[in-house]
Amino acid sequence: MKDQVNWNLLAAYIAGELEGSQAHEVEAWIRKDRDNLRLYQEMKHLYDFPSKSGAPGGFDKDGSFLQLTDRLRRDYESGSKTNPVPIANVVKFPYHRLLYRVAAVLILGLISYVALDWLGQEKQSVTAPTISKENPPGRKSRIRLPDGTVVWLNAESKLQYPEVFDDPLRKVYLEGEAFFDVMQNAARPFVIHVNGGRIKVLGTSFNVRVYPGDQDIETSVLTGKVAFQSEDAEASAILPGEKVIYRKSSKVLIKQPIDTGEITAWTRGELIFKDASIRAVAKELERWFNVRINVRDKKVLKCRITANFNNKSLEEILKNIKVILPIDYALKDHKVTLTGKGCD
Repeated sequence: MKDQVNWNLLAAYIAGELEGSQAHEVEAWIRKDRDNLRLYQEMKHLYDFPSKSGAPGGFDKDGSFLQLTDRLRRDYESGSKTNPVPIANVVKFPYHRLLYRVAAVLILGLISYVALDWLGQEKQSVTAPTISKENPPGRKSRIRLPDGTVVWLNAESKLQYPEVFDDPLRKVYLEGEAFFDVMQNAARPFVIHVNGGRIKVLGTSFNVRVYPGDQDIETSVLTGKVAFQSEDAEASAILPGEKVIYRKSSKVLIKQPIDTGEITAWTRGELIFKDASIRAVAKELERWFNVRINVRDKKVLKCRITANFNNKSLEEILKNIKVILPIDYALKDHKVTLTGKGCD
């Protein structure tokens, strides 16, 4: 049995305009039936790839959206012999500029999908595809997941997640560093899989750092409660203002108190180093600014630094390091060379 589609809500969800209970309602409708999932995927494809739809540039933004949704609804429901139950009452829909693009695409593309494909073919097994977001060195991004969770993805980091969370667990996969502000849903825990462990939450905000090659997995909590678990160590609950470090080499968990203001510092463009080695500082600068750093004098690597750089350019940071430590630098063509007396 096909459920009636609330085209307004579905289009708003696809354009990222829904939050809270309405977004959860649409997600429940998508998960309820394979046909619902398939229709959602086709609409999402048309929204994501409008150039393939042949949509004309001239579209009546002020008067056509409600007429379009009515036409789509009549066309879709005419193929059902049952009295469908709507997923929600019709709501007043904000005519956001992004949604007009959806409407323009739907009027040319979706009707043909509904008439020729949806109503004329057998049901097929559909699995929600996986979306992969990856930042190269020098780039950070903000990502909104299908459940409303917001993720700030750091440079040289990768996040994978399903187009629709249709499993009992909302599972994502992370390499690198990300700050998560998870939409609360006690019935469907949010789980982050990392190389060497996993982090399970119900609704909270926290930071995870697990770059390839690093020997530690760091999980820092701003609000709520998080559980870190690995195959080799017992699960550890992490509360606000706490950080758990999992040492892969020794398979032990270390819990430390932290300044909650530092958890989100990198999302604001702030670099904080506390008794950090120059090797660690160089690696972080390479990620942030997409440069290569070569340390010419080995004594430079013995230096350590405590400093806070708030939205500074690479050259400003290097100049500050030069003032603090007996280190000099040369910057040319995205390459940095560190020299100097160094430290004993």
